Amino acid sequence: MTTTLSTVDDQTWFSVKVLAKDVAFTDKNGFVRTRDVKVPGGFLEPGPRDHRFHVFDFDISTGKPPPPPAVFTAGDAGWSFRDKFNGDKRPASVIRDRELHAQQVWAVAAATLARFELALGRRVAWQFPCPQLFLVPHAFPEANAYYDRSSRGVFFGFVPSRRDSNIYTCLSYDIVAHEVTHAVLDGLRQRYLGGALPDGLAFHEALADIVALLSTLSAPETVREVLAVELRSRRHGGAKQISKTLREGALFGLAKELGAAYGRSNGLRHSTELEPNRDYLKLPEFAEPHRRGEVLVAAVLRTLLDIWSKRIEELDDSGRTYLDRAADEGATAADHLMTMLLRGIDYLPPVDLELTDVLDAIVHADEVIVPTQRIDYRRVLSDNFEAYGLVPRRRSDPRPRRIAGETLDYRQINVASLRSDRAEVYRFLWQNAERIGFSRAFYTDVETIHPVTRVGPDGLIHNETIITYTQRVEGSPSGLRAYSGGALDLPRGLDETKERELWGGGVVVFDQFGHARLHLSKPVEDWARQSIVLANIATSAGPERAVNWLAELHVASEDGAW
Repeated sequence: MTTTLSTVDDQTWFSVKVLAKDVAFTDKNGFVRTRDVKVPGGFLEPGPRDHRFHVFDFDISTGKPPPPPAVFTAGDAGWSFRDKFNGDKRPASVIRDRELHAQQVWAVAAATLARFELALGRRVAWQFPCPQLFLVPHAFPEANAYYDRSSRGVFFGFVPSRRDSNIYTCLSYDIVAHEVTHAVLDGLRQRYLGGALPDGLAFHEALADIVALLSTLSAPETVREVLAVELRSRRHGGAKQISKTLREGALFGLAKELGAAYGRSNGLRHSTELEPNRDYLKLPEFAEPHRRGEVLVAAVLRTLLDIWSKRIEELDDSGRTYLDRAADEGATAADHLMTMLLRGIDYLPPVDLELTDVLDAIVHADEVIVPTQRIDYRRVLSDNFEAYGLVPRRRSDPRPRRIAGETLDYRQINVASLRSDRAEVYRFLWQNAERIGFSRAFYTDVETIHPVTRVGPDGLIHNETIITYTQRVEGSPSGLRAYSGGALDLPRGLDETKERELWGGGVVVFDQFGHARLHLSKPVEDWARQSIVLANIATSAGPERAVNWLAELHVASEDGAW
């Protein structure tokens, strides 16, 4: 049996059957659950290997790579993928099929990247000078997986077993999507992995978990099947019962199989168990990136549950199609919410991210594409973020963010060049500094210019140009304190002889006519934030940390954190 190419909106896509979550995610017959994912078409070579990903298997017993599997065939109708399950969905069969491992890794990785690019309205590059990301499905004999920028790849481990029941992290949809999200986000915001504030690392972990979870929850066939089993009845308590079942069930847990290896029945992480509390980010235990990121994950999942409940409240709580319709509503809500979150990444600051910045970015990005909503996603999201303390702190620089277009100075500005020319963008910033809240006092680098094309739910096309810039000031700690007028606090233990760099930056959004409409800034002169930066540097948590932090943390982890 083969799955042929399909055409969606004039774009050629592959439809590939993969594990819905992992081999522990089984039905009542003990067979693995599967789902179809669509990935953009293109020229493929055995591996699989395309212009964005290269699956490179490696046999640690021989030290040599086996022949690359040809998991697809070419015919008159184009490329097609073999159904590797071929009617045999026993976990043991899946575990033994190394070609299926390669297909699972490639398909989930490609689908994850495509989901980012669909939401962002543009292509996403990796954070290294190479167009392909390596995917190594059998990299090392450990219950772990990690993305490493310096090696340009994602590496998946496995747990050997004498009973021919090895645990392969490459077979987990959650883990593959999680690790590829690290690679994609690193391409979008390179300084989040080496920043001086802990929230950049926490956001990496949170977004990776959120993408993994919402990718599964946006698949209606998977949600329908699980709801039917977990509710075990067509008559039930409606929206409240479904919400409770989902919150406690397998769909909201990550990496069930790997979690079971560590004695966790609901998966490696189950963030909905984290009850709302505004003080989490102040507690010492939430300084660790995975734990800190769980606060954001919990807020997002609570948002999904609230929206899901609202969407099914009007459904008739009877009849055999109720669960089907409830599952469809939930999958739609999950897809909408993921689009909002991913679209908001372009509005995040390029440096010194704080988790309290995330809500602003999501809301600003969404207001343009979806000005009115039947269900107010933005309000529900804001309420849940506030319940977890994820609201912007009072900044020392209260300058407005929205730009009044009639006050801007476009004299001698080539508006067309604002979509591609860094020099022209800098001239605009310099010329309109007071009007948009940009400081001329610091060295400035216009880092990225991204024209984007996004389609709203009404079918209207929205074109924008999003630019990011960074600024910095450097000097000795005492010199920086003097420059701040005493507003910068110097922590004990900070090396006075070593000069430091303090960073700022921002995002400026231009509409389709070249008019600047929004400036989200992270000013260098926010001395309260810079004091926190220096405090983290003094405790060896600053930017000197290696950018392969993810690899170091994951390999060293003893509790299965990835």
